[in-house]
Amino acid sequence: MSESPYDIFANYDYRKTDEYKLHERAMARVRAMTREERRQTMIDAGILSEDGELVERYGGTAPNPED
Repeated sequence: MSESPYDIFANYDYRKTDEYKLHERAMARVRAMTREERRQTMIDAGILSEDGELVERYGGTAPNPED
């Protein structure tokens, strides 16, 4: 028998967790969006500028939006 503390996860099925199910529902909604809807979502979240450029806080060169 192994002494590894991770052995308790050997038979753990993460796909049955509520968190995984929530993630799958969210990803299905994102996949169903049009390209423009995804772009607008990223602008609304402050990840992209209105011009579609990545903002500084996420490694881009566009200025961060005002919080």
